[in-house]
Amino acid sequence: MTTPFWTPTAYFPMVFANPNRRRHTDLDLAAGYVQDQIEITRYFDVITGVRFDRFDLKFTGFDPAPTDFRGQLRRVDNVWSPRFGLVFKPIEILSLYGSYSRSFLPVAGDQFNVLFPTVANFAPQSFENVEVGFKAQLLPALLFTGALYQLNRSNQQLTVDATTAILANTRTQGGELGLVGNVTDRWEVSLGYGNQDARVVSTDRRPTLRTQFFTDVGKTNPFVPRNTFSLWNKYDISSFFNAGPGVLGVGAGVVYNSKFYPAIDNFVVVPGYAPVDGALFVKLSENVSGQLNVENLAGARYYVFAHNNNNIAPGAPRSAYITLNARF
Repeated sequence: MTTPFWTPTAYFPMVFANPNRRRHTDLDLAAGYVQDQIEITRYFDVITGVRFDRFDLKFTGFDPAPTDFRGQLRRVDNVWSPRFGLVFKPIEILSLYGSYSRSFLPVAGDQFNVLFPTVANFAPQSFENVEVGFKAQLLPALLFTGALYQLNRSNQQLTVDATTAILANTRTQGGELGLVGNVTDRWEVSLGYGNQDARVVSTDRRPTLRTQFFTDVGKTNPFVPRNTFSLWNKYDISSFFNAGPGVLGVGAGVVYNSKFYPAIDNFVVVPGYAPVDGALFVKLSENVSGQLNVENLAGARYYVFAHNNNNIAPGAPRSAYITLNARF
């Protein structure tokens, strides 16, 4: 519809398509953990710990189609999450490490707001991670880090289409590099690069007469780009205007994600994207500072997330906002 400029406010009745949807969730959570870091020698540290979680989730729902669930469900999980690490420090500016950890996510997800009969009996998702890496101090205020890892994930729900998901065991292998800190007194940088290969190891879906030669094994995980890159620079330009340090600064950066698949069939490809951001930092007084941030400077059109092959969400357009900080 068209709204006249001189009457920009329009009033319309609000109609809810599902008036019978009522949900209530009670979560009782108890947890405890023990962790310690032990210096074996001046070169070796050992980190070990374990955590116990008890999730007791009670869900009451009265939902119309398509779920048609009306009633109460309860799911109780008692889970141990161990971790172990070894740090080797051959010289003062370099640390090498190896670690193992295991964690979990209840079937209700990280929001704990919905529990349906189709998933109530599922075990929690389990995450088992093995990692090796390093941390090097290149300059007094500049750190260079890197890691290689393998993440095994079980009971992961993967999208098939708008109404169907399957349970899968997946494996992600990858590596990452990072550079964070001050290159000079004026130049602050944060840089990161990651390369990962996430594949399906097994699923609970079995071939049928119509799809007897189809298999999920070896497919690329949905929503996982092969390459990611981020760069942010902040530079103090105060001296160009004969001002003191920290009075005026500029920032610029980019976030890149390569293409990814929105569903396990790997039929649809969501293209990669790399929006550019910028910022201006101003120190107005000893107690007041402000900044202007502009996201997606070039106004790039891109897609940042997808629920399935035909439900793909666009990224944010160009936007700007101002922040003021005052200290009293």
